[in-house]
Amino acid sequence: MSYCGSCHKENGQGVKNIFPSLTNSKVVSGRKNNLLRKVIHGAQVEGQSTEKFDTRMSPFGFLTDEELAAILTYIRKEFGNGAGAISVAEIQKEKSVNQP
Repeated sequence: MSYCGSCHKENGQGVKNIFPSLTNSKVVSGRKNNLLRKVIHGAQVEGQSTEKFDTRMSPFGFLTDEELAAILTYIRKEFGNGAGAISVAEIQKEKSVNQP
């Protein structure tokens, strides 16, 4: 809630046309490295289906690797996503390979 909830809201549904939903999200449940890159380095926000966003997600690379792994594992498993966990090793690899 401290990092994601202010934009994506407690229920993960975001704010229409401002902050995208995390529920049943292809970005959240899709390729891990895409999600890691967006969260660690920041990214232009992408909507699902017909939603349009003119927002940029701030980078969260300041969090510890353990915090990032826990938060990303949570959002990948919750909100109807049912995706696998993110490990600390995957966070570390993304940070070392894709320096901004």
